[in-house]
Amino acid sequence: MIIETTALSVLLSEPVTRLATWIFGKVSVTTRNKKIKYSLQGFSEKITDVAKVKTIYKNDSSIDLHEFYIPTRVRNVNIQINKIIDINEGNIVLEGTVGQGKSIFMRYLTYQEAKLGKRIPIFLELRKLETNQSLEDAVSSTIAEWIPIFTKENFHLLAESGSLVLFLDGFDELSRNKLERLLNEIERWSRYYPKMQMIISSRPGDDIQNVNAFKVYQLAPYKHPEQKALIDKLVEEEDARNILKKSIEESPSDIKNLITTPLMVTLYVMIYRALSEAPKTQSDFYKNIFSILSTRHDKTKPGYKREFNSQLGETKLQKIFEEFCYLSVKEDKLVFSYPEATDIIDTCIRNQNIQVDPSDVLQDFSKVICLLPRDGLNYTFVHRSIQEYFYASFLISKPEAFRKGFYKQYLTSFVLYSKTQGIIGFLKDADSYSYIKYYQLPFIKEYISIFEINDYSNNIIDNLLIEDKKDKRISCKLLTGGDISLGKFSFPEQIQNIFNHLFILVADRNYISHSCSLHDSPKEGLINMGYIYLKDFINGDEFRLLKIFILDESRKLLNLYKELEKYIAIEENYEY
Repeated sequence: MIIETTALSVLLSEPVTRLATWIFGKVSVTTRNKKIKYSLQGFSEKITDVAKVKTIYKNDSSIDLHEFYIPTRVRNVNIQINKIIDINEGNIVLEGTVGQGKSIFMRYLTYQEAKLGKRIPIFLELRKLETNQSLEDAVSSTIAEWIPIFTKENFHLLAESGSLVLFLDGFDELSRNKLERLLNEIERWSRYYPKMQMIISSRPGDDIQNVNAFKVYQLAPYKHPEQKALIDKLVEEEDARNILKKSIEESPSDIKNLITTPLMVTLYVMIYRALSEAPKTQSDFYKNIFSILSTRHDKTKPGYKREFNSQLGETKLQKIFEEFCYLSVKEDKLVFSYPEATDIIDTCIRNQNIQVDPSDVLQDFSKVICLLPRDGLNYTFVHRSIQEYFYASFLISKPEAFRKGFYKQYLTSFVLYSKTQGIIGFLKDADSYSYIKYYQLPFIKEYISIFEINDYSNNIIDNLLIEDKKDKRISCKLLTGGDISLGKFSFPEQIQNIFNHLFILVADRNYISHSCSLHDSPKEGLINMGYIYLKDFINGDEFRLLKIFILDESRKLLNLYKELEKYIAIEENYEY
């Protein structure tokens, strides 16, 4: 629990009294003590305010961060972080992605530093800097507001003393016109005030990481212990907590990979509380999320709907978001400036003939639905799979001819394939008919044709070449004898099984890794590059075993094709 303001005043008395002594010199003890007492009260209240935040889980009022804070792990630091010197005593950049809890961590460390009672911790949100305001003016003004005995003229004294530690939150939120000036100021401070510690939070790839005076530490993703601990904080009912924790343990890898930040774990809990069951797939995770996030209070306020800035209904807003995801994938964008985001939204609302201000819609996406939160100066999806899921939802809502065109392009375009691999998984679950008819059947048919697969024979083994590399790696190529659409990018499961079985056969030769691919060049050209026929690479028994395995897998591929054809025929009410 958070320490009361009065207790915090006692803890902070040493550094504030030291500051007062420097400022007032020989002023009467009575006068000085009155000013110290007044300053301590105000300073303690400000520190307490730093530890109060709004969250997506309970965003109607500020709450004490200790109610939900889980100790943050930092890469390459093997102890639990309870204070900033647990990481490093020098200048630090704390690097984290959207939803990873950078600001909460900074606020927690500020409060913990105050509890130590050795230095004066100042927390400043860099986004609040005024246009032409220097960092020194901003920090000095904050100290003067927090500690009334302080004036701007005292900054150099305090900075030189080693009694000041600055927590500067959100470097990535600085506009470009402020960036260079503040970077120069920060670098100058690191030289002039070597005893003053600066901790700056930012997202990956910002300019502050390149400043030599700072050491960069990355926040670690959540693992199961953090997931369980956060669930214990968020969920009061023991049975519900146990079900949620067990569901994460038993969840497939795509769910486990999804909930690696505090924000995504919180969304997972919110989905469970709204639906009374844990999501088993990413599709389950997202299919009701718009309604859940707009309701926000689940069972505590039945029927309550949060008001949207756009004044649109939930259904219309979701349709705009789906098209936003579709268009942003086409532009290959996950992160958007304000103009970029509103331009795409403007296109969506014009396409859907909706009269609304794009900036209001962006506010709803960012602050109400929270699936495209502001991160620094930009807006970004909290996870790529959100963009992929709602892209798939947009596609499914379109006529069959539109979907057919998508799958046809997907089969022939590497650019589209590389952008939309994750989307295909959502379409497979939610649009089975079109997925099978326009993607899976043509995909498999091409392999059956090229490798002349029937129930009794195929020419796959005749088109396998092996390269035995000196660095103990195996490279295998499956020749097509010509172009194959998706063959350059992926394999049917049965073809991949053949490759895997091949490497199992030669595993006793201590090869440490392997690669496999398709190739449409003539055999002679590849042989000149060091490839040899498979039968010349493995012994007779291995060759016979592999031939049997290839025939078996080929039959499975053929049978799968027949089953899928039958499924489509039934769906179309044809007599098979």
